[in-house]
Amino acid sequence: MLNHPDLIKDVLVTHNRNFTKSRALERSKLILGNGLITSEGEYHLRQRRLAQPAFHHRRISNYGKVMVDYATRLSEQWIDGEKVEMHGEMMALTLAIVAKTLYDTDIESETDEIAHAVGVIINMFPRMLFPYSEILDRIPLPETIRFEKARERLNKTVYSMI
Repeated sequence: MLNHPDLIKDVLVTHNRNFTKSRALERSKLILGNGLITSEGEYHLRQRRLAQPAFHHRRISNYGKVMVDYATRLSEQWIDGEKVEMHGEMMALTLAIVAKTLYDTDIESETDEIAHAVGVIINMFPRMLFPYSEILDRIPLPETIRFEKARERLNKTVYSMI
């Protein structure tokens, strides 16, 4: 476990070629594809350079206004004394903010559906780490079918943003 910025820089930047992604990230490609989080080597470098403009300090400062606007609008929907399922609310808020800031897309009307799909995938993740789980992926078990439907739902959203 690294927690000092210099050591983190050594692993992620200076000596990144000496480290490879874990099995968890390798298996995450089923969900995330071969993107910035899961790729390595020259492909990762290319992906990182493509994504870099979205994280320029000027753009990030503009994201703050979107975050405040979306959070304010959500909180105004809450009623004093009413119980709120915060995990779902925060997941939906995060998805809406990411879609708006990084892709200039409004998905607020879809967040419940997307949040459900993300939940299905997150619940499936521990099974994906089992040895030989690749075999289970090919068997039409109920959880495998739910996973595939959830993945299709997320892909629909992602490809519409792209």
